Amino acid sequence: MSGGGSRFSGDDNFDTKQATQAEMEAGIETASRAMSPIGVKQAIEALTVHPATPKGNAIVDGRFDHWFEGTSQTSNGYGSDTMWHNYHAGSTKVHTRQTLLPTDIPDVPSAEFFSRTVVTSVAGAGNQVLKSCNIENVRRYAGKVVTLSLYIRSDTVKDIAIELAQVFGSGGSEFVATPSQKITLSTSFQRFDIQISVPSVAGKTIATGSSLQLNLWLDAGSSFNSRTDSLGQQSGTFDIACIQLEEGSVATDFVEEDTGVSLARVQRHYYSLLDDGTSNTMPINLITSSSSNRYVWVAHPVTMRGSPSVVATGTHNPFAVRNRPNGSRLQISGVSVTTTSYVHTYKADARL
Repeated sequence: MSGGGSRFSGDDNFDTKQATQAEMEAGIETASRAMSPIGVKQAIEALTVHPATPKGNAIVDGRFDHWFEGTSQTSNGYGSDTMWHNYHAGSTKVHTRQTLLPTDIPDVPSAEFFSRTVVTSVAGAGNQVLKSCNIENVRRYAGKVVTLSLYIRSDTVKDIAIELAQVFGSGGSEFVATPSQKITLSTSFQRFDIQISVPSVAGKTIATGSSLQLNLWLDAGSSFNSRTDSLGQQSGTFDIACIQLEEGSVATDFVEEDTGVSLARVQRHYYSLLDDGTSNTMPINLITSSSSNRYVWVAHPVTMRGSPSVVATGTHNPFAVRNRPNGSRLQISGVSVTTTSYVHTYKADARL
């Protein structure tokens, strides 16, 4: 990142973008004879290039830490990297978690994984492969400039198209997509910083479930030319890591969140208890009762974005009868004697 030029009073030809260290020191020494100590301090600060302060990452789990549903996927929708919707139509894909080498992205030493998509393109105007990430609340960044940063590579030199769309929720206005931008990838990870102007939402009807949707187009038939800057169709391998979206036109360093912070942000959208291999994930002691229906409350570690859809399995067929952002009430049926029942899996999904 380069700093802006700053001209030093008393020398109209002194430009910090071109000055050598010796010239800068000479300029400061000359000025110090005519300026107060405060003025000298301000001049020194003006000649110093300060890195921009990170503003936070709007993308939940941009480092790809969390893969609660699996580490590979060929199906549509969610199913591997937890916060990413992996979509295809006509063409096919194989999606996997891969491990970064320390030399892959030295700028982000805490990054462990990257997301790989292997695309097999099939000719067809409506065929496509893309990765999507939904950022809660379409009002966020409306009328502002944002910067998207990501590290990405491909098996050979290829383009992908990047699109940011406003989704106004069920019953809301039609979605609005910003002009797509294409970037050219190489076989090594490189960082791209892309500025995007987000439209205003004035006059739009905003309903429940609105979002900003980041779309990474990897393969696109001609029906999507207007949305992908005529990307076209292509097979290949695409590796994506460390994605960040932030307000403003200046790209900052990738925010390396503590893993616990990243986990809590994910659990606002998705929470699961998975079978530990012994069928004893969550034991529930049931006492003799005249009723064959028993109930248990499963508390969520983080209050979720909204009331989730819940799927549970167990020894006595538990199912959710009341779902709330902070937990769910499970009903366990057909048991009238003292026994121990087990909930083997529990998945609460509030993703957009």
